[in-house]
This record gives sequence, structure tokens and C-alpha cells, in this order.
Amino acid sequence: MAGHAVFIILGVVWTFATLSYFLFTPSNIHISSKFNDKEGYWGTPDAEFNWCENNYVYSYYIAELWNTITSASYVLCSCLICLLYWNLLSKDLMILNLATVFVGIGSILFHGTLRYSMQLLDELPMFWLSFLSSISFYWRNHPFIVMNVKQLYYKTTSNFIMILLSIIASFGIILTDKRHSSSFIVYLHYMSRNILVIGFLIFFLYDFVAAVNVTHEIDNYYRSQNEKRNKNVLIYYKYCFSFLTIAMICWIIDNFFCHILQNLPFGLAYPHLHSIGWHLGTTGGTYMLFLIIICHRSVIINKETIQHKYFLGVFPYISTVNVDKKID
Repeated sequence: MAGHAVFIILGVVWTFATLSYFLFTPSNIHISSKFNDKEGYWGTPDAEFNWCENNYVYSYYIAELWNTITSASYVLCSCLICLLYWNLLSKDLMILNLATVFVGIGSILFHGTLRYSMQLLDELPMFWLSFLSSISFYWRNHPFIVMNVKQLYYKTTSNFIMILLSIIASFGIILTDKRHSSSFIVYLHYMSRNILVIGFLIFFLYDFVAAVNVTHEIDNYYRSQNEKRNKNVLIYYKYCFSFLTIAMICWIIDNFFCHILQNLPFGLAYPHLHSIGWHLGTTGGTYMLFLIIICHRSVIINKETIQHKYFLGVFPYISTVNVDKKID
């Protein structure tokens, strides 16, 4: 599939999903629209979203059991990356891998409690993961070794400004409260959230465009070396696109058609599209993004020969002929 077509498809779906999440919450998951939920240990939910899964059905201490369990997939993904690629992880990839852990922890706390403070712990790591991965991709697409001093100064300064604004917006969310008596404090809170929302959308779309460029760079490198075209990296890219697209479609269906999913004909059970489709789909997409970056670092930067393998016969991964020389 052509890169621009992929970007258009993913961009439209992701933009719709992000805007619907933050700007017009579907009535199906609005916190005040669900009357059939049970009371649990964490009290009445005060988060902005009460997902389609019914609350406290399986445990008095966990609001949404299946959403909470599958949230751990992000942590397991990070552990798998450490297990398979510890010798291949540069410093930026280690930071991204740690951010993935925080995404999982935040999601677990949010779905387990449905408290607004835990919702913020879910949203902030997602923003920082998309933001930091954008910086990592940016420097891979614009390596400093081919820049002159003026270009390097401009790129470094722009990155520093974005980091500073992201830190300010993050603290603006943490140090303010939407329920504060001061309208100015409430305004600062929502303004900070809107900044992160817009940033999250832009950074995610850039991540995917950069992944397309990185994939083509690897493919072009094999062609320039008169080597057999390595189709595995292109397959990883297609897997990444498929995982993320399926995840977002499941997210949209689960949110906008919750009432139908909770009342399927013939007594069919609720399919848990958020926990299975969204959580596991985005976990798969995240793993594939890591795999693409590691392939790029090994082939383009370190000039190493890579071998494509499968862990437990399921999870694709790569190994290199020589991993003694590590470039950060």
C-alpha cells in the first residue's frame, strides 16, 4: 500500500477517534449515562469516561476487570523488548521502552478505578510516548552528521522548545484541578489538556509518517547494496498499520455502539472490543514500531547484517551478526 494512502487512512481514523475522545464524548460512555453499574471499592466513578465494560462485575476492587488485565499488555510488551533486544537498545529506545511501561501502569490504574486522577495518569504517559518517539524518529530521519552548524542549532533549539512546552503543559494539568473554585484554574487545566491533545494527535501522525520513511530507507539501502530485497521490514510495517487500524476501529465501534454490543442477539456476550481490540491492537502496533526502529538502527546506522526470527514461533524479532559495537 502506498505510503500517502496509508497516512490518509490512518490519519482520518485517528483524528476522528482522538477528537471524539476529547471534544465530544459519545453518550454511550459518558460517565453519567450508565445506570446499570455496581458500586465498588473506589466509589462512584468521577473520570470523564465510563467505558462500555460494566463496572465491578467480577471484583469489588476492580472497576473494569478485562480492561485492567489487558492494560498489562503494554508492560509485557516492554519486558519482551528488553528480553529480545537488550544489546540493541540505544538510549532513546530505552527511554521509549520505559514510557511504554508507564502507559501500561496508567491504563491499569485508570480502568481499575475510573477516577479522574488516574485518567490523567493514563493520558499523560500516552502523550509523552508519542512525543518522545517523534523526537527519536526525527533524528533518525535527520541525522546530525549530515547537518551544518546552523541546521544543528535550529533542530536542537526547536526540540528543546517542544520539550519545554510539553513539560509546562504536563505540570499545568498536574498542578491544576477541573473542579477548582477558581474559573482561572479550571481554564488553565483544560487549556493544558487541549495542548497535549493537539500535540498527541500531531506527534502520532508524524510517528507513522516517519515509520514509513524509515522503512523505505531500509528497503532502498538493500537495493543500493545490490542485495536481495528484504521484504521482512515491509511486512513489519504492514503489521504495524494493520494492528493500529484494527485497534482504532474497535475503539470507535465499542464507544459509539456500546448499547448494541451489550445487547447482542441470541444471548451473545459483550465482545470486549476495548480490552481485546484497542489494548492488544495498540500493543502490537507499538511492538512493531520498536521493531522497525531497531531494524533501522542495525542496518542503516550500525551497518550490521540482521536475521529475522520468531520468538516462541509467534513474535517476530531480529538478531544481528555482530552486536559488540553499540552506537547510541
